[in-house]
Order: sequence, then C-alpha cells, then structure tokens
Amino acid sequence: MFTERECALILQALPGIGSVALSKLHRQFGSFAKTLQAPTSTVKPAYRKGLNAYRARPDEFNNLAQKTLDTCLSSGIDIVLISSPDYPALLRGIDTAPALLFVKGNTSILNLPQIAIVGSRHHSAAGQQNARAFARHLANSGFAITSGLALGIDGAAHRGAIETGKTIAVLGTGVDIIYPRRHQRLYEDILEQSGAIVSELPPGA
Repeated sequence: MFTERECALILQALPGIGSVALSKLHRQFGSFAKTLQAPTSTVKPAYRKGLNAYRARPDEFNNLAQKTLDTCLSSGIDIVLISSPDYPALLRGIDTAPALLFVKGNTSILNLPQIAIVGSRHHSAAGQQNARAFARHLANSGFAITSGLALGIDGAAHRGAIETGKTIAVLGTGVDIIYPRRHQRLYEDILEQSGAIVSELPPGA
C-alpha cells in the first residue's frame, strides 16, 4: 500500500496530469490514494489517459515516483502535500493551488505573513535600492518576502530580506536547479538564513 505522498508522486508522473489537474482530482476524491484507485469512468476524459497508462504500466510510474522520492530524501527536499498543515493556507484556498510543493529549506516559514516583491530584470539604480530597502524593512517587521530568484528586482528583494529576516524564492524549475546560475550565492544565502526555496515542479525539472 502506497502512502499519500507516494500516490501524489505517481499521479504527478502520469501523462496529462499536471499540477492543476492533480489538485482538482484530489479535491474530487479526497485523497491521492483514492484518486489512483478511482475507476477511469469517474474522472474527466482529459485525465483518463493518465490513469489508463498507470493501469497498463504501473511499475514504470511507481519507479518514476520512487526515483523522485529518493532524490528528495538524498537532497534534503521536503514534499509538502496540499493536505499538510505546512501547506500555505492562503495558497490552498485558490482554484489553481498546486497539489504538492517541493521545498528546500525552512518549511515553517511558508505560513508566515508574506509580501511578494517582484520586478524588472532591467531596473534603475533607484529601483534596485528601493526594492532592497522595502524588503529589508518589511522582513524586519515579520513578513516573509517572496520573490522569484530572477535577476534584477527579485534578487534585490531577496538580498534585502535576508539582511533582517526571512525570504522565500519560488522557482520555475525544480528546487535543485539554480537559475540564473549567477544567483548560486544568493540561493545558498537564502538557505543559510533559514529561508526556503519552493517549486511545484519535481527535482530535475
């Protein structure tokens, strides 16, 4: 019998079942295990391909899920399910909430009050200074500053936040892939200051 976490990883590996679809299926059936066991006739036609693929080749997708789980365990990556108390409550409330988050670092800060500071990669000197100053002040007041680890304003916001408090970087890649590469030091500093690196994509994506 698979755990909820394992079932979520299996479902995520199936063709045609992305992050939003996985969340909708979880909402429909109440758990990832029940979703995996559901008759294909009870799910939307768009999702049947994935479940049929699993019925035909279960070992293939079980192995893919196990590989992801092993990578997370060896790399210190937490898997936070939408049903977990560590999952951000406000994020859970939106229609397109990702069904699972991969988190490197401090998962406890995901439920802190957050303010997102994002902006242009091609910024003015004053814009960079303001982003860093705002982030520094807000982080010192107890807010986690959330941004995207991108060049420009994002990087300035993260830098300002770790001077006085906590920051969360939300990536468009797996949490084990640092992009842009020149933010390697910033990535490491975020983790060293008890921040978090977050993605809805599995390691290696």
